[in-house]
Amino acid sequence: MERLQQALEHASQDPAVPGALAAVLAPGLGLTWAGASTHRLMDGRTATRPDTPFRLASTTKMVVACAVFRLIEQERLGLYDPIAGMIDPGIAAQLAVGGIDPGAVTLAQLLGHTSGLRDHVAEPSYAATVISQPQRRWTRAEQVALALDAGRPLAPPGQLFRYSDTGYVILGDIIERATGMTLGPAVRGLIGYDRIGLVHTWWEEQEPAPAEAGTRAAQFMGAEDASGHDPSFDLFGGGGLVSTVGDLAKLTRALVLGEVFERPATLAAAYLISPAIRAPEAFFVHSNAFMLFPVGSRFGWGHAGFWGCVGVCLPDRDITIAATINQARPETPDRLFRLVADLFAALDA
Repeated sequence: MERLQQALEHASQDPAVPGALAAVLAPGLGLTWAGASTHRLMDGRTATRPDTPFRLASTTKMVVACAVFRLIEQERLGLYDPIAGMIDPGIAAQLAVGGIDPGAVTLAQLLGHTSGLRDHVAEPSYAATVISQPQRRWTRAEQVALALDAGRPLAPPGQLFRYSDTGYVILGDIIERATGMTLGPAVRGLIGYDRIGLVHTWWEEQEPAPAEAGTRAAQFMGAEDASGHDPSFDLFGGGGLVSTVGDLAKLTRALVLGEVFERPATLAAAYLISPAIRAPEAFFVHSNAFMLFPVGSRFGWGHAGFWGCVGVCLPDRDITIAATINQARPETPDRLFRLVADLFAALDA
């Protein structure tokens, strides 16, 4: 425990890190732990606690992907079926005008980032608007339009890996149409939050925060506290969840080990990696549901998010770590994964 806390304190000594939170689930070691660094936040506010909630951003994607696989298990969707009949007609029309035939893109290609879609989040105009108009209300259709207006498709479906938030925005629409529910409650039911013991996790705006939830963490873009930005800039499937490190560790473990699925074949399909992926082209290798992370001499599965957060599980050791440094600077991934490596090393010490 002391070594784990030392890793958090070391990470938060970096002046660009607002504060570090982490949780460890290691049943084989008899260990369940959560901690927070004791340094003051960048804006001088009270330091975060181990149960402080924060926006998960793209870490939400593995939850969305596994919710889609639950619908596949229930035979309400087909992994290799074209998305044309699954999506809102308005989005289908947008895609067609933008040069993407929804009858040629499969559900698997959206999940694995090989649809040919550009990424609206990567467009400079999007980032500039989020920064200059923090209270702007975005819609799913506007975000899809941004990606399509950026240019022609990157490649025919299935031929090129390019990470695309826009693809997951469309997956959010697919879940809503398949279930007849808004995205947050639909994902909650498909994943089974109660069954895996989540008590501090909710979809922002679409679900009420738990009664005992504290104030969300301050999450920074450089020196700017962006935690008050309207959530619609990342709400429709590429992001949207709010959680704590303790809940994120439980959630990551349950997803990576397949505890939310009824059949082993579903988990196997979630781990499939498209042959279109070339490792140097990807920040991390992606399967249909997870990112693959190097952790020392091993590999872990999970997902990272924009605000410097991650959930990662080593299936062979049944050790899961969730962590956040609540910072979205470009160099954040190095700092975040240095913390994760230090936490795993502390367990081996």
